[in-house]
Amino acid sequence: IQNLDNSVLNNEKNYHIYLSKILHDENFNNKAFVHKTIKKLFVIGDSHSLSSHALNINVWGETFHCEAFLIKGCKQWDLAKDGSNQFKNKLYSVFKKIPNKSDVLLSIGEIDCRLDSGIIKFRKKYPGKSIDDIIENTINRYFKYISELNKDFYHNLIFQTVPCPILEINSVSKDDNKLLNYVIKSFNNYLKLKTKELQYKYLDLHTLTDRGDGFSNNMHHIDAHHLSRQAMTEAWTTNFVNKV
Repeated sequence: IQNLDNSVLNNEKNYHIYLSKILHDENFNNKAFVHKTIKKLFVIGDSHSLSSHALNINVWGETFHCEAFLIKGCKQWDLAKDGSNQFKNKLYSVFKKIPNKSDVLLSIGEIDCRLDSGIIKFRKKYPGKSIDDIIENTINRYFKYISELNKDFYHNLIFQTVPCPILEINSVSKDDNKLLNYVIKSFNNYLKLKTKELQYKYLDLHTLTDRGDGFSNNMHHIDAHHLSRQAMTEAWTTNFVNKV
């Protein structure tokens, strides 16, 4: 597909580039033998879930083997909507497929915070609305949906925060960089508040990637949006919050 001149395939081309970077990561060890007694950690969500696939991580004094389930393009915004849609259907099918009371990391939210989608796109359409209100409403409805869905499955849920954005000098204006920084900070702060309120846990990728001002330290990204496998391993070591 990389050789085909067809804009319809742009998303697939981007996935191919991203997956190639993961597979060629020097820290990627796909020869690791997974013993049958190692527990599973299911990572469900957008493309950020793929960096965790097949990782062995240590948490709660045990070793977990990560297995990713991709829901392409999924946003909290999509799951917060009323009615059914393809994203809700896929999430339900995954929740139903894995064993009840599984350990689950939800990797959903980064697409909500991009300049060309989600919260910022909605705010541009309705400039009279407060961006903080949009963030809080989206996250509230998202957590309500997830909590209701999980009543039938009893999964142990962990919520992944959004990494710091990379500071774009050439292609993004100062105002847009500032806006993106603000949205991601506010989004993560409110997500953490909801995990505390509902007694969930979170994996803090924002703190891991922060250079001090809310922009990426450029130590953990493998492209404009995604983190390396090594970054995910490090996050579990230093930025996993068991109880907020």
